[in-house]
Amino acid sequence: MLFKSIIIVIFVLLALLAINGMRVRELAVLASKRHCQQLGLQLLDQSVSLMSTRPHRTKSGQLGIKRVYRFEFTSTGDERYKGSIAMHNKVRHDIHLEPHRMPDSE
Repeated sequence: MLFKSIIIVIFVLLALLAINGMRVRELAVLASKRHCQQLGLQLLDQSVSLMSTRPHRTKSGQLGIKRVYRFEFTSTGDERYKGSIAMHNKVRHDIHLEPHRMPDSE
């Protein structure tokens, strides 16, 4: 009986972790899109893909899960560039963009 209870608890915890991960992914898409728009760029495919997940402690000592997602963006509509966004729990931690060409102003 105890073994079945432990299995159920583990299953519930894994399900909650998966649901939380989906929500964090949605927030990463929104944050990436907003960042690109602020720089005059376009987020391609309106999606991000998970690169890594690991425990992380912030400078202030808060423990949580750090997820790093990769995405692609364009500056001119012709080229694709890569970017990454790191999320600590549900908060944007860091964002990086590859060097990219800006369109000529006319």
